[in-house]
Amino acid sequence: MSLADLARIRVMPEADIPNLKSFVDQTVGDDYFYESTYSVVNPIPVVVAEHQQKLVGVAAVYHNSLHPYWVKILVAVAEDARRQGLGRKLHEAALQARPLQQHHLGVEGDYDFGNEAAEGFLKSLGYQLRLDCHCFELSLEGFNFSHELVPPSQVTSNSLKIISLKDLFLTPTKQQEVFDFLVSRYTEEHFWSPPHPKDHPEWQKVISNKGILPELSFALLANGQVVGATTAGVTGDDTLDMIWAYVSRQYSTDEAILLLKCLLAHQFKAALDRGLSKAEGEIDTTDTVYCSLLNWLPICNDKVWRILQAPRTLLNHSDAAD
Repeated sequence: MSLADLARIRVMPEADIPNLKSFVDQTVGDDYFYESTYSVVNPIPVVVAEHQQKLVGVAAVYHNSLHPYWVKILVAVAEDARRQGLGRKLHEAALQARPLQQHHLGVEGDYDFGNEAAEGFLKSLGYQLRLDCHCFELSLEGFNFSHELVPPSQVTSNSLKIISLKDLFLTPTKQQEVFDFLVSRYTEEHFWSPPHPKDHPEWQKVISNKGILPELSFALLANGQVVGATTAGVTGDDTLDMIWAYVSRQYSTDEAILLLKCLLAHQFKAALDRGLSKAEGEIDTTDTVYCSLLNWLPICNDKVWRILQAPRTLLNHSDAAD
C-alpha cells in the first residue's frame, strides 16, 4: 500500500495550527503561508496527514480578501513522503474541508520558480501558468538616474509634472484621485472579473495604510490630472519598499516606459536623500511596461515566484458551497 493509503488525514484543531510553522518552513521554503494566511479568514480548516505519529503533509484552502474571485491553496508534503499520491489526496481533502463558493472562479497555487516538483504536481492537477512575479532587490548606490528626473520631451502630453504625494495630498480630492488611479491600473494589469473592484474596503487599507510614506511616493500629472503614480515605504531594515508603480494607458508603451523611469528616478532620489541605499519590490509579468525596466533597474537579487490557476470546472468539488 502507498503512503497515501496508510496516512491518517484529518482537519487540525485551530489551536494546534501555530505548531505547523516549522514544518511549512522546511517543506515550502518560507513562512508566507503561515504569516499571511491565518489572519485572512478565521478559522481556516487545515488538513494534515500523519503516519506513524509523524506529520508528513499539510494542506489548506484560504481566501485572500483582496482577490476574492480566486482562492489560494497550499500543499506541503515531507520530502521522503512525496510521489506516493499523498499530495493529491491532501489537495482533495483541503477542497472538501473548505469548498469553493459560487463566485469563485477557481484555485491558485504559488511556488518559487525552479521548483520542478511543485510545478509538476500542480500541472498534473490541471493548473496552468498565470504569471511570474519578480521579487527583486536593488542597490541604489552608484546608480546613475539623474538624466531620468526630467519628464521626457518626446512624450506628447502638455504640462507634465511630477509631485510628491506629501505635497499633492494638501489638496484633499487628490488623495482619492490617486487611489482610484492605482486601483484601476492594478485591476487592468491583473485581468480582474469584475474588472473594477475598487470599492472593496480592503483596497483602501492597502493603498493608504500599507506603510506608504507620501514623501517617498510621487504622482505624474498632465494638465493637473493624475496619469501616473509610484508609492513606497521603508522596511524595518532601512530598505525602500516599492509598492505601486503605474502609468496611464493613454500613453504608448514606449512613452509609458520613459514616464515610469522618471517616476522611479524621483523615488530613488528621495530614498537616497533619506539615507536609504537599498530597495525592494515586485514586478508581475502581466505588467509589460514595468517588466521592460528589468534591464534598467540596478537589481542585485531577483527571486521569481509563479502563480498557476485551476478553473473550478477542473476541480472535483467545484459545485460545493461553504
